[in-house]
Amino acid sequence: MEMCWWSECFHRLAAFTRTRNPVIRMYDRIFQSVLMLTVLFACSITSVERTLAQSTWSPTRPPSTGNLVTPEKLQVDARRPVSNQASAAATLGGHKETREAVTLAGYSDSYVDDPTYASSPGCNCPECNPISHLGCTIPGCGCGTVLRGRGVWVGADYLLWSLQGMDLPPLVTSSPAGTLPANTGVLGLSTTRTLLSGTTDEDYRSGGRIRAGIWTDASRLVSWEGSYLALEKAGEQFSFSSNTTPNLAIPIFDTLLGAEAAVLIAQSSFLTGSIDVSTATELQAFEIVRRGRWCSDGYFNFDLLLGYKHGSLDDMLRVNQASRYSVAQGPIQAGTNITREDSFETENNFNGFLIGLERKHRWNGWMIGYTGKVSLGANQSRVVIDGRTRTTIPSGSSSTFAGGVLAQTTNIGAFQQDDFMFLPEFDFTLKRQLNDCTRIHCGYSVMYWSSAVRASDTISRRVSQLPPEPISGTAEPRFSWRDSGFLAHGFQFGLDYKF
Repeated sequence: MEMCWWSECFHRLAAFTRTRNPVIRMYDRIFQSVLMLTVLFACSITSVERTLAQSTWSPTRPPSTGNLVTPEKLQVDARRPVSNQASAAATLGGHKETREAVTLAGYSDSYVDDPTYASSPGCNCPECNPISHLGCTIPGCGCGTVLRGRGVWVGADYLLWSLQGMDLPPLVTSSPAGTLPANTGVLGLSTTRTLLSGTTDEDYRSGGRIRAGIWTDASRLVSWEGSYLALEKAGEQFSFSSNTTPNLAIPIFDTLLGAEAAVLIAQSSFLTGSIDVSTATELQAFEIVRRGRWCSDGYFNFDLLLGYKHGSLDDMLRVNQASRYSVAQGPIQAGTNITREDSFETENNFNGFLIGLERKHRWNGWMIGYTGKVSLGANQSRVVIDGRTRTTIPSGSSSTFAGGVLAQTTNIGAFQQDDFMFLPEFDFTLKRQLNDCTRIHCGYSVMYWSSAVRASDTISRRVSQLPPEPISGTAEPRFSWRDSGFLAHGFQFGLDYKF
């Protein structure tokens, strides 16, 4: 079978992407494994269906002439009763051209992947039931004579996706008992142990996607489609306490000293305390697409996708600490409580133009689809940083100051920028037609943001003062724009229904 030339272009593009893009290359083996298992499963099911079909019924198909529609094919099968021919003509109304095209009983090989033609409701032959569109040679069957026309479809998917974690700087350190307060939690010392840093977990989370579309032509080759995707807002929470770790600290770089230092949370000789670090990430996406048939060879189809894409990626990182002085330290009385809060939130809103290609292969009620899309546009990033310090003395009076440890008056505020980015996506889908209206499917999807601002990107460990101290020295921490790539991928299971 001769493939359309776009098939070769698609394969070359996919090979180039795998060798040039490090993110896609990293998951290439996963895709190959999923594809191999899926194909083996589908082939096994198909073999069983064909064996059962041949054991109960074995038609004699006329010699196939390939995918060319010859004059002989454009004739009504003499074996079909006249009543069936009249019924087909009545169904098609006055559309002469369509009426000639659909009267191909027994020769429907040319329309293996044409969704316009369906089996008659009363046809139960193994090859065209439920909806394999292969036709049959039983006189009076009526296969391939029902024009579907315009219509709508809806679908819903359950998603099980993993989102790329944040790359956290060192946020919590500890030291063994007996360590001097000046050395507690200071990075670079052999006695210091880092309790929290690096990439957060990328556990799978649940989500959903709803889809709907409408065909704009009777052949169902052109359509408008829309979809909305959302994953649950989830993250991690880390808690450390002096009950289990006597010495705790937040490591910083003191710009006045030009060296590593630490802000004490707990010190076994005079200070007890705890610290909680929480993160959360939320992903949503929406798109409207115009789909049109690009080329087809009867078994393989290529659809061109053009449309609009919106994506939303939100991050949150909070650091809350509480300390209590058990022994007086200079002017600080015993029983004094100090709480500090640092908050970092980011929002990424992408809007762009979408272009893509989808390749579909159908056989015997099964369909394998590969979809590649890329969206080009602007990503509007917004960052909100906030912090505060609250001091309560034994008498009960308290004072609140702006700024914590990593979020101070030098970097507190709201910041916004627009940046160009691209958002490529890849989908692999295996579908099974249950009847003329219902189809189930499963698959694997990958989405990549080339430039996104994460909450961890907004943190600076360079500190020149601590509240309530006035701004001094280098006036840090300061906010600066940093971005990074973001990867989302996972499995999908869904149901489609056509009206």
